[in-house]
Amino acid sequence: MNNKTKIGLSLSAELLKLEESRRIELGFSSRSELIEAAVYEYISKRKIARFADTVANVYEQINEQLMTDFEDRIAKLLYKIAIELAQNNLLMGKLFELDETDIYELRKHAYRLVKENKGQISFRKAVEHARQLDVEIGRKSPLNFYDDEDE
Repeated sequence: MNNKTKIGLSLSAELLKLEESRRIELGFSSRSELIEAAVYEYISKRKIARFADTVANVYEQINEQLMTDFEDRIAKLLYKIAIELAQNNLLMGKLFELDETDIYELRKHAYRLVKENKGQISFRKAVEHARQLDVEIGRKSPLNFYDDEDE
C-alpha cells in the first residue's frame, strides 16, 4: 500500500509549463511523480554535498597530521645527520693538522663532490676525490689517508 499524504503546492505558470514539458520528456506519468523525484534528488544532492564536505574536512585533518608527522621525522633525521657530521668533523680535526689552505681546498672539493653527485656520496667517491685533491695541491696533504702503493 502506498502511504502518501496529499499537499497543496503553488507553482508559477512558467515553472508549471516547464514542469509539464519535462515530465513528459522524462517519462513521469504524473506531476506528483515528477515533483516527488525532484524533491528526492534535491535532498540527495544536499546529503551528498554535506558528506563531501565532511570527507574533505577529514581528509584535510589527516593530511595535516601526516605532514606534521613527516616534518617531525625529517627534523629528527636531520638532527641525527648533523650530529654524525659534527662527530666526523671533530674526528678529522683531531686526526689531521690542517692549515687554512687545506681547509679551504677541502671545503671547495666537498662542495663540488656534493653537487656532482646530487648529495649521494659513497666512501669510494670521497677517497677518489681526496686523491684528486692531493694532485691538485701538488703535494701529499694531511688528507692522504690511503697507502702509497694504492696509487
